[in-house]
Amino acid sequence: MENKGSNLREEIWVAGHELKETLTRLVAEGNARSLIVWSEEGKKLLEIPLSGGLAVGGALVLIAPFLAAIVGIAAMVKKVRVEVIRHPGDGDNDQGR
Repeated sequence: MENKGSNLREEIWVAGHELKETLTRLVAEGNARSLIVWSEEGKKLLEIPLSGGLAVGGALVLIAPFLAAIVGIAAMVKKVRVEVIRHPGDGDNDQGR
């Protein structure tokens, strides 16, 4: 994870068929501010802005409009890079569980 300014950035490489599950898991964690999906060639495919502090159910409803794009991307690519932008102090990264 890398710190740029006041945000933390994490990059995760996932297979295309795992994209939907990965994005759903990241949203459910509740501490991501934005998710950006990049192709292997470095082209931005999708950006999902999220609000910090949303309840899990609310956050999952928030990404519903992106689901068709996510499924389409997953069908076209073998591997993508997901950039997770977090704001320090959002959520606890499940450390207390």
